[in-house]
Amino acid sequence: MAGPYFKSVVEEVRKIFPDGGTILEFGVSRGGSFSYLANQIKSDWPCKLIGFDSFQGLPKETEGVWYPERHSEGRYCSPLELTISTIKSFGITLPDERFELVPGWFKDSLTEERRKDIKNLIFVNVDVDLYNSTIELLNFIRPLLQKGTLIYFDDWKDPKDKFDGKWGEHLAFERWSAKNPEIKFRQFSVDDRDHQRTLEVVDIKHKMIKNIRHTGIVVKNLEESLRFYQLLGFTIYQRAKESVDFISKISDKEGIVLNTVKLLAPNNSMMELLDYGKDKMQTERTMFETGMAHIAFTVEDLEEVYNRLKEKGIYFNSSPQISPNRYAKVVFCRAPEGTFIELVEVL
Repeated sequence: MAGPYFKSVVEEVRKIFPDGGTILEFGVSRGGSFSYLANQIKSDWPCKLIGFDSFQGLPKETEGVWYPERHSEGRYCSPLELTISTIKSFGITLPDERFELVPGWFKDSLTEERRKDIKNLIFVNVDVDLYNSTIELLNFIRPLLQKGTLIYFDDWKDPKDKFDGKWGEHLAFERWSAKNPEIKFRQFSVDDRDHQRTLEVVDIKHKMIKNIRHTGIVVKNLEESLRFYQLLGFTIYQRAKESVDFISKISDKEGIVLNTVKLLAPNNSMMELLDYGKDKMQTERTMFETGMAHIAFTVEDLEEVYNRLKEKGIYFNSSPQISPNRYAKVVFCRAPEGTFIELVEVL
């Protein structure tokens, strides 16, 4: 049910977001707090309310995580029909485009497709009791969080429990936030028993790339290109015949057959040669087309590398040239598959 502290938090949410947004509730049970939120929305607050629950009771808790007996598997079961009936008794009639109940275990209901439809998340009511359910929902809402989003935890710490450690929602949030340090929270408010707590998102630094993992090059003849890159000093890291099913899915083309060779440069940076067999397109690129133009490699002695590759029949655009600022000596050649390679010696 919606207690005094919960109602006070919702009142604050209305003040902060008078123009509304999306509200998510995890752990609907019989629908007391869901009904309270729905009635707030009916009173001229333009929000979308979505409630998630198994409607089969609590799932089994993660092994090794403490929980009270009242949070054992199957407890707090409220069948969907009973919940809808309870919500109706509070004056909320479903269906209504402003309100939605999503039945099912979180592993099945918290999908990417569902998340894509959620915009402007302003408030999250977490009343799932357990550690594992809290982790699942936090992972689900992570891309939806924005500055100002408020998250209410109904079971942060229950004074009647004698367990000294952290458990359930509290433990889950602390572990989850440690793995997501780019999202900063502050304590918005807490009830007078330290049972329930509300946190506010105050800053989000979006995760960026960690590094350049590798460069992939589609080749005409795998062995011919391999010999070329070995002349430059690359060594074979791994050969593989990729899974047809996997490659077809990520390339969005059925029946793709792909053989690859991963190569390591002396500094352990990686390049991948890809041979698609009959599916590769035989097109010649110029240096001036839109898209990836060339790959640049640093060499110790450009003249020596230039002469050695020239003897092997590798085509060069010119002889090595010194840059106008005399910082480097540079030359371009073309690999067997057509990739333009820039070789650079820092002077």
